[in-house]
Amino acid sequence: MVDYDVEMNSTECMCSDLQTEDYSPLYAKCNLALIIFALPPLSLFGVCTNIANVYVYSRKRMQNSANTYLLFLACSDFLVILTGLFIFWIDSARSYIPELARAPYTTVYTLPFGYMAQTCSIYFTVAAAFDCYINVCWKQQSKEYCTLKRAKQICSTIVVVSILYNSLRFPQFNLRKCFHEASGEQIIEICPTSLFFAVNIVYNVYMYMVLMTLMPFVFLLCLNAIIVFRQSLESSKQKEV
Repeated sequence: MVDYDVEMNSTECMCSDLQTEDYSPLYAKCNLALIIFALPPLSLFGVCTNIANVYVYSRKRMQNSANTYLLFLACSDFLVILTGLFIFWIDSARSYIPELARAPYTTVYTLPFGYMAQTCSIYFTVAAAFDCYINVCWKQQSKEYCTLKRAKQICSTIVVVSILYNSLRFPQFNLRKCFHEASGEQIIEICPTSLFFAVNIVYNVYMYMVLMTLMPFVFLLCLNAIIVFRQSLESSKQKEV
């Protein structure tokens, strides 16, 4: 949300907790090379490949449970790339392009959508792995579980839960007018609200670490280990025969 209570001619940065010393020349050069120049072409490549994936997996002859997860994964990855451009490239480019000075207006709203897309991508991957596990290890049950309808239901549930879980990120930041000492100009910065400090450790650190990193990683590791083990057993049995 935009903080309209800040006076237009404010001379003090209201979000000093986020201000740091000017970047070193080396950091500025790395930021220019990686974010400003390298990120756009890489993002364009990612956008094109995900559009191709969406086209392929949405074909009628390609419709099955596994490809449904891959279709939703391509869509969420597409959104991750787009929101990443707003969050990283535009926010960094405004230091070099004056016309992007109002970029925080888009970034503050794009950030929660980026987290939503990221959450979806992670759990679409987990769902696809579980679908593969059922097909390999529980072939009799796969006809009941690994269906197109079931895959769509699971993907829809992941989308809804991701939106609800990450909706708390919207009120965690607002926009404030700050005085930049180096340039002597007023700039718009994204600043944390009191809610951010209230939930930061639990919500943004521990829950993110568990739900977005540890739990999916352990789950995928176990599923893939079981799949490889079962496949190796079947291969051994076939060789014996």
